[in-house]
Amino acid sequence: MRNLSAFFILFLFFSCDKSVKDVIQPDVLPVLRISTENKVEVTSKEVYQKAFMEIEGENPFKGNIEIRGRGNTTWTYPKKPFKIKLDEKAGLFGLPKAKRWVLLANYLDPSLMLNAVSMKLGQLLNMEYTNHIIPVDLWLNNEFLGNYTLTEQIEVGENRVNIGNDGVLLSLDTILESDDIYFESQNYHLPVQVKHPENFDEISLDEIEEDFNELENSVFNESFPLTDYLNYLDAESVAKYLIVYTLTCNEEINHPKSTYMYKRAGSKFKLGPIWDFDWAFSYEQSQVHYVNPNRSLFWEWDAKGTIFFQRIASDPRIKSLMKSHWQSFRENDFNELLDFIDLYASQIEDSRKADYKKWGRGESSIDLEKEALKNWLILRAKYMDELMISF
Repeated sequence: MRNLSAFFILFLFFSCDKSVKDVIQPDVLPVLRISTENKVEVTSKEVYQKAFMEIEGENPFKGNIEIRGRGNTTWTYPKKPFKIKLDEKAGLFGLPKAKRWVLLANYLDPSLMLNAVSMKLGQLLNMEYTNHIIPVDLWLNNEFLGNYTLTEQIEVGENRVNIGNDGVLLSLDTILESDDIYFESQNYHLPVQVKHPENFDEISLDEIEEDFNELENSVFNESFPLTDYLNYLDAESVAKYLIVYTLTCNEEINHPKSTYMYKRAGSKFKLGPIWDFDWAFSYEQSQVHYVNPNRSLFWEWDAKGTIFFQRIASDPRIKSLMKSHWQSFRENDFNELLDFIDLYASQIEDSRKADYKKWGRGESSIDLEKEALKNWLILRAKYMDELMISF
């Protein structure tokens, strides 16, 4: 290992004031070792395997866990993502205590940085409940699996999406599993998965569907945008969400896939938390990252998510908010995002070399990936400058 100076990873804590704390991290990434009971392979997304986990580094941890596979398309790749559940709540890496955590493989991402950069963007925009991204070297049953990122499970909880037991967390996603609780919206036929509540003690599925359809009816109304839809939907969250997804060209919103919404009881729906950027940065266009920085976020054909979200994005009030937030971000925060890429790339450089040796993804040098990512973002930001002028 190279002898590097210490680096910083910025953590956005889920506190009421959304304060940011800088946590010094060593030059060597933490090692996360998991051993399943009797060395049983993890082959299922449904069945947890009992295991023991140990974290080596500045924030050590030892404890019993359960582990299973996760993801949809990502589960089909050679480098698998996982979900882990601790026996007892713990604050891994100093994060707020919880039981459920996710290990993202980032197999499609040649830089191993895209989710980290996207979450940093959400942090700079002060978006609620933006996940932390912790890079680790993962070993499973004594086999090195490469560079992974540990992050929170998106779920309702005091230290996660803190909207109370009577709040609602939804995911708009065309990929449905047999045990998903969902409904199809009235006008745009959106697949709306209910992530919380799980047992409907506080609120019924019919009530959730009615609330969502009230919002959707107001968007669908022929008088839009001169309707009351912003009585049901928080405009600030929409504007910031669209900035993140436009800058990163995350086209998942068009299907839609992995598009979360939440609301506190008696309050408006908000877009978020942001999630899933493997297919972003123009990848969905041609299965190659960093092509066509001038590509529109929305598709030219009538995908369900395109019709719904493009209509909302056409509202002059949303455009005005996007323009205001973009100008502030461009002036005050964009260079910090580029600096973060340099910082993160330096931190994971040795880990990525080992990952490249294991999986052979992307360029052999992280410097090439880093510069490609930064150059694309610079061009993408210029595209957004022109886009905002047209608003």
